[in-house]
Amino acid sequence: MKTGSIKNVIEILGINKNGRFLLKNGEQMDMMRIVSKDLNSLSNDEVEYLMLKWAKIYKIHSPDIKIICMNFPCNTTSQQEFLQKKIQKTNNEVYKETLRVYLDELMWLQENDTTRNFYLLIFASSDEEMDQAYRRWSENLGVNKNGLLKKMEFKEKLKIWTNLLNKGILFRA
Repeated sequence: MKTGSIKNVIEILGINKNGRFLLKNGEQMDMMRIVSKDLNSLSNDEVEYLMLKWAKIYKIHSPDIKIICMNFPCNTTSQQEFLQKKIQKTNNEVYKETLRVYLDELMWLQENDTTRNFYLLIFASSDEEMDQAYRRWSENLGVNKNGLLKKMEFKEKLKIWTNLLNKGILFRA
């Protein structure tokens, strides 16, 4: 078992025609975003249902997977610009003060909060095995709207992978 940085553990050689990463050990890897749910707002039955869906996929999916979590700085720049324009345009002092409070909250969020995203890395030895894995994950957890997984564009995958390898670079989610 290799230890050290992710770059040493998962060595990428290139990209195939399907936009999947080719690894040094001959396997390929692909990435999907995990759509997180607010478990505190769900009923006990809904939480149990989600846990059973994950338990089922772990039982029927034998190839390797890796779940990674990444924190990104919270980006409120566009909201701040909007509020600043509103503050400049209004003549109502009470409304201006309310907008300033909202602006201060957004500035605090940008400085102190992060957006947490989860990603599923799927490993397979061939295109057929990867296609089967995709079908398995899609059927059991769902993809895109109302699903627990979301397909990613290749540019987003590359951005996430670059951020994973270069922790000093700041990316926005």
